[in-house]
Amino acid sequence: MLTLNAPYATFITGTLIPLLTGLLTHYNLSSKIKLIITGALNLVAAILTSAIVTDTSYIISGHTLVNAVMGFITSEAWYYGVFRKNGLTSSLPEGKLFPDKGLGSE
Repeated sequence: MLTLNAPYATFITGTLIPLLTGLLTHYNLSSKIKLIITGALNLVAAILTSAIVTDTSYIISGHTLVNAVMGFITSEAWYYGVFRKNGLTSSLPEGKLFPDKGLGSE
């Protein structure tokens, strides 16, 4: 049986966060802002993972920050290695994931 622990949860959320960033942002929004949004989403995911998976009384710890960094690296690897390469994100004008919706101007 597969049990959910912090590394598995970090990998799963790191895989889904580029898609969520694509849903939240417009295709022509600055890549720096998209990077900040991706980092913030990974930090929130790491905090939620620590709150749900671990049995400690505190949420923000060194492990939480390590999971946020690992999630960010996973997100960027998925984004540049899979999603962007195949045109699945809204970061490209020809992207297929709601190219005219989200944060940013036309």
